[in-house]
Amino acid sequence: MTQWVDFAVVGPITRTVRDSALYLDATVGYHPSDPSSLPHPGVSFNATVDQLPKRLRVAFHPDFGRPVDAGVRIEIERAAAAFKEMGHQLTVLDEPVMETFQSLADLGGYFAGHEHEFGRSFLANVRAAVQTTARDYGDAYRIRTQFNEWLRKVFERFDLLLTPMMPTEAFNASGPPPKEIDSMPLADLMQSMTFSYPFNFSGHPAASVRAGFGVNGLPCGLQIVAERHRDQLVMQAAYAYEQARPWNNRWPSV
Repeated sequence: MTQWVDFAVVGPITRTVRDSALYLDATVGYHPSDPSSLPHPGVSFNATVDQLPKRLRVAFHPDFGRPVDAGVRIEIERAAAAFKEMGHQLTVLDEPVMETFQSLADLGGYFAGHEHEFGRSFLANVRAAVQTTARDYGDAYRIRTQFNEWLRKVFERFDLLLTPMMPTEAFNASGPPPKEIDSMPLADLMQSMTFSYPFNFSGHPAASVRAGFGVNGLPCGLQIVAERHRDQLVMQAAYAYEQARPWNNRWPSV
Protein backbone atom coordinates (compact mmCIF):
# COMPACT_ATOMS: atom_id res chain seq x y z
CA MET A 1 0.00 0.00 0.00
CA THR A 2 1.17 3.52 -0.66
CA GLN A 3 2.52 5.84 1.99
CA TRP A 4 2.78 8.97 -0.10
CA VAL A 5 1.57 9.81 -3.58
CA ASP A 6 2.38 13.06 -5.37
CA PHE A 7 -0.07 14.25 -8.01
CA ALA A 8 2.24 16.76 -9.61
CA VAL A 9 4.02 17.72 -12.78
CA VAL A 10 6.81 15.29 -13.63
CA GLY A 11 8.78 16.63 -16.56
CA PRO A 12 6.29 17.40 -19.34
CA ILE A 13 3.74 14.89 -17.96
CA THR A 14 0.94 15.83 -15.58
CA ARG A 15 0.01 12.92 -13.33
CA THR A 16 -3.61 12.85 -12.21
CA VAL A 17 -5.21 11.01 -9.32
CA ARG A 18 -6.72 8.46 -11.69
CA ASP A 19 -3.28 7.75 -13.18
CA SER A 20 -2.01 6.99 -9.69
CA ALA A 21 -5.07 4.82 -8.97
CA LEU A 22 -4.26 2.73 -12.03
CA TYR A 23 -0.65 2.43 -10.87
CA LEU A 24 -1.73 1.24 -7.43
CA ASP A 25 -4.08 -1.33 -8.95
CA ALA A 26 -1.09 -2.76 -10.82
CA THR A 27 1.27 -2.85 -7.83
CA VAL A 28 -0.82 -3.34 -4.67
CA GLY A 29 -0.75 -6.62 -2.74
CA TYR A 30 1.56 -8.88 -0.81
CA HIS A 31 4.79 -10.19 -2.29
CA PRO A 32 7.23 -12.44 -0.42
CA SER A 33 10.16 -10.32 -1.62
CA ASP A 34 8.77 -7.40 0.40
CA PRO A 35 8.06 -8.47 3.99
CA SER A 36 6.39 -5.12 4.74
CA SER A 37 3.85 -5.45 1.90
CA LEU A 38 0.18 -5.99 2.76
CA PRO A 39 -2.51 -8.29 1.35
CA HIS A 40 -4.61 -7.00 -1.53
CA PRO A 41 -7.41 -4.77 -0.15
CA GLY A 42 -9.99 -6.55 -2.30
CA VAL A 43 -11.09 -3.41 -4.16
CA SER A 44 -9.91 -1.52 -7.20
CA PHE A 45 -8.55 1.96 -6.52
CA ASN A 46 -9.49 3.06 -10.03
CA ALA A 47 -13.01 1.63 -9.86
CA THR A 48 -13.79 3.38 -6.55
CA VAL A 49 -11.77 6.59 -6.85
CA ASP A 50 -14.91 8.66 -7.51
CA GLN A 51 -16.84 7.28 -4.52
CA LEU A 52 -15.78 9.61 -1.70
CA PRO A 53 -18.19 9.27 1.26
CA LYS A 54 -20.39 12.23 2.16
CA ARG A 55 -20.06 14.51 5.21
CA LEU A 56 -16.56 13.54 6.21
CA ARG A 57 -14.95 15.01 9.32
CA VAL A 58 -11.91 16.84 7.96
CA ALA A 59 -9.18 18.39 10.13
CA PHE A 60 -6.89 21.09 8.76
CA HIS A 61 -3.65 21.96 10.54
CA PRO A 62 -2.13 24.94 8.72
CA ASP A 63 1.36 24.92 10.20
CA PHE A 64 2.14 22.26 12.90
CA GLY A 65 3.33 25.23 14.92
CA ARG A 66 6.17 25.81 12.47
CA PRO A 67 6.79 28.75 10.10
CA VAL A 68 5.04 28.71 6.70
CA ASP A 69 5.56 31.30 3.97
CA ALA A 70 2.67 33.78 4.00
CA GLY A 71 1.88 33.28 0.30
CA VAL A 72 1.86 29.50 0.70
CA ARG A 73 -0.40 29.73 3.76
CA ILE A 74 -2.99 31.72 1.80
CA GLU A 75 -3.08 29.18 -1.03
CA ILE A 76 -3.26 26.20 1.35
CA GLU A 77 -6.15 27.75 3.29
CA ARG A 78 -8.02 28.29 0.02
CA ALA A 79 -7.34 24.71 -1.01
CA ALA A 80 -8.52 23.28 2.31
CA ALA A 81 -11.75 25.31 2.01
CA ALA A 82 -12.64 23.17 -1.03
CA PHE A 83 -13.62 20.34 1.33
CA LYS A 84 -16.08 22.60 3.14
CA GLU A 85 -17.50 23.68 -0.21
CA MET A 86 -17.93 19.98 -1.09
CA GLY A 87 -20.15 19.56 1.98
CA HIS A 88 -17.68 18.12 4.47
CA GLN A 89 -17.17 19.34 8.03
CA LEU A 90 -13.89 21.27 8.16
CA THR A 91 -12.20 21.97 11.50
CA VAL A 92 -9.02 24.03 11.83
CA LEU A 93 -6.55 22.66 14.39
CA ASP A 94 -4.08 24.83 16.25
CA GLU A 95 -2.87 22.28 18.81
CA PRO A 96 0.90 21.77 19.05
CA VAL A 97 2.46 18.86 17.17
CA MET A 98 5.54 17.30 18.71
CA GLU A 99 8.72 17.52 16.67
CA THR A 100 9.62 14.41 14.69
CA PHE A 101 12.61 13.27 12.68
CA GLN A 102 13.61 10.27 10.63
CA SER A 103 17.06 8.77 10.87
CA LEU A 104 18.78 7.69 7.67
CA ALA A 105 20.18 4.19 7.53
CA ASP A 106 23.85 3.63 6.82
CA LEU A 107 23.95 3.46 3.03
CA GLY A 108 27.68 3.93 2.76
CA GLY A 109 28.25 0.61 1.03
CA TYR A 110 25.82 1.57 -1.73
CA PHE A 111 27.31 4.92 -2.75
CA ALA A 112 31.02 4.36 -2.12
CA GLY A 113 32.82 5.33 -5.32
CA HIS A 114 29.68 7.00 -6.70
CA GLU A 115 29.63 10.12 -4.54
CA HIS A 116 29.48 12.37 -7.61
CA GLU A 117 26.06 10.93 -8.45
CA PHE A 118 24.48 12.16 -5.20
CA GLY A 119 23.59 15.61 -3.87
CA ARG A 120 25.75 17.20 -1.19
CA SER A 121 22.93 17.30 1.37
CA PHE A 122 22.11 13.62 0.85
CA LEU A 123 25.74 12.61 1.29
CA ALA A 124 26.11 14.72 4.41
CA ASN A 125 23.04 13.16 6.00
CA VAL A 126 24.06 9.60 5.14
CA ARG A 127 27.55 10.15 6.53
CA ALA A 128 26.05 11.56 9.71
CA ALA A 129 23.87 8.46 9.99
CA VAL A 130 27.02 6.35 10.29
CA GLN A 131 27.41 7.86 13.77
CA THR A 132 23.89 6.82 14.81
CA THR A 133 23.98 4.58 17.86
CA ALA A 134 21.54 1.98 19.18
CA ARG A 135 20.44 4.55 21.76
CA ASP A 136 19.74 7.07 18.97
CA TYR A 137 17.70 4.42 17.18
CA GLY A 138 15.71 3.75 20.32
CA ASP A 139 15.07 7.47 20.75
CA ALA A 140 13.75 7.62 17.18
CA TYR A 141 11.29 4.82 17.90
CA ARG A 142 10.06 6.63 21.01
CA ILE A 143 9.55 9.83 19.00
CA ARG A 144 7.62 7.88 16.37
CA THR A 145 5.44 6.41 19.12
CA GLN A 146 4.64 9.91 20.41
CA PHE A 147 3.77 11.14 16.92
CA ASN A 148 1.61 8.07 16.30
CA GLU A 149 -0.21 8.72 19.55
CA TRP A 150 -1.01 12.27 18.42
CA LEU A 151 -2.26 10.92 15.09
CA ARG A 152 -4.35 8.27 16.84
CA LYS A 153 -6.17 11.01 18.74
CA VAL A 154 -6.63 13.01 15.53
CA PHE A 155 -8.16 10.08 13.64
CA GLU A 156 -10.44 9.23 16.56
CA ARG A 157 -12.12 12.58 15.82
CA PHE A 158 -11.58 13.01 12.08
CA ASP A 159 -11.57 11.00 8.85
CA LEU A 160 -8.93 13.11 7.07
CA LEU A 161 -6.10 15.44 8.04
CA LEU A 162 -5.04 18.28 5.71
CA THR A 163 -1.69 20.05 5.96
CA PRO A 164 0.59 22.04 3.66
CA MET A 165 2.81 19.76 1.60
CA MET A 166 5.80 22.07 2.03
CA PRO A 167 6.15 25.31 4.05
CA THR A 168 7.58 27.06 0.98
CA GLU A 169 7.04 27.23 -2.74
CA ALA A 170 8.78 24.56 -4.80
CA PHE A 171 12.55 24.90 -4.98
CA ASN A 172 15.05 23.36 -7.37
CA ALA A 173 15.68 19.66 -6.63
CA SER A 174 19.40 20.25 -7.13
CA GLY A 175 19.36 23.08 -4.58
CA PRO A 176 19.95 25.29 -2.92
CA PRO A 177 17.15 24.74 -0.39
CA PRO A 178 15.54 27.79 1.23
CA LYS A 179 17.59 29.51 3.92
CA GLU A 180 14.54 30.97 5.67
CA ILE A 181 10.79 30.46 5.92
CA ASP A 182 8.49 33.43 6.50
CA SER A 183 11.60 35.51 7.35
CA MET A 184 12.73 32.98 9.97
CA PRO A 185 16.19 31.40 9.38
CA LEU A 186 16.24 27.60 9.01
CA ALA A 187 18.13 25.83 11.77
CA ASP A 188 17.99 22.53 9.88
CA LEU A 189 17.28 21.49 6.29
CA MET A 190 14.54 19.11 7.49
CA GLN A 191 12.47 22.15 8.50
CA SER A 192 11.87 22.72 4.79
CA MET A 193 10.13 19.32 4.71
CA THR A 194 8.39 19.53 8.07
CA PHE A 195 5.03 18.21 6.79
CA SER A 196 6.12 15.36 4.52
CA TYR A 197 8.66 13.15 6.26
CA PRO A 198 6.68 12.66 9.52
CA PHE A 199 4.09 10.57 7.64
CA ASN A 200 6.76 8.45 5.99
CA PHE A 201 8.04 8.06 9.54
CA SER A 202 4.61 6.99 10.86
CA GLY A 203 3.46 4.98 7.83
CA HIS A 204 0.18 6.82 7.25
CA PRO A 205 -1.07 7.10 3.64
CA ALA A 206 -0.80 10.63 2.29
CA ALA A 207 -1.15 12.42 -1.05
CA SER A 208 -0.05 15.79 -2.34
CA VAL A 209 -2.40 17.74 -4.61
CA ARG A 210 -1.95 21.12 -6.26
CA ALA A 211 -3.01 24.06 -4.12
CA GLY A 212 -1.84 27.13 -6.02
CA PHE A 213 1.14 29.39 -6.60
CA GLY A 214 3.16 31.42 -4.14
CA VAL A 215 4.30 35.01 -4.52
CA ASN A 216 7.12 33.95 -6.86
CA GLY A 217 4.74 32.09 -9.17
CA LEU A 218 6.00 28.66 -8.11
CA PRO A 219 3.63 25.85 -7.07
CA CYS A 220 2.67 24.79 -3.57
CA GLY A 221 0.70 21.74 -2.51
CA LEU A 222 -1.96 20.52 -0.09
CA GLN A 223 -1.34 17.21 1.68
CA ILE A 224 -4.21 14.80 2.40
CA VAL A 225 -3.60 12.20 5.14
CA ALA A 226 -5.74 9.35 6.51
CA GLU A 227 -5.48 6.60 9.10
CA ARG A 228 -3.29 3.60 8.27
CA HIS A 229 -4.68 1.24 5.63
CA ARG A 230 -7.18 3.86 4.44
CA ASP A 231 -5.29 4.48 1.21
CA GLN A 232 -8.53 4.21 -0.72
CA LEU A 233 -10.02 7.14 1.23
CA VAL A 234 -6.94 9.27 0.48
CA MET A 235 -7.26 8.52 -3.22
CA GLN A 236 -10.99 9.32 -3.19
CA ALA A 237 -10.42 12.60 -1.36
CA ALA A 238 -7.63 13.60 -3.74
CA TYR A 239 -9.80 12.80 -6.75
CA ALA A 240 -12.76 14.77 -5.35
CA TYR A 241 -10.45 17.73 -4.70
CA GLU A 242 -9.08 17.49 -8.24
CA GLN A 243 -12.64 17.72 -9.60
CA ALA A 244 -13.55 20.61 -7.29
CA ARG A 245 -10.38 22.54 -8.14
CA PRO A 246 -9.71 21.73 -11.81
CA TRP A 247 -6.53 23.25 -13.19
CA ASN A 248 -7.27 23.04 -16.91
CA ASN A 249 -4.84 25.47 -18.53
CA ARG A 250 -3.78 27.23 -15.34
CA TRP A 251 -0.83 24.90 -14.77
CA PRO A 252 2.26 26.31 -16.50
CA SER A 253 4.01 24.27 -19.16
CA VAL A 254 7.38 22.81 -18.20
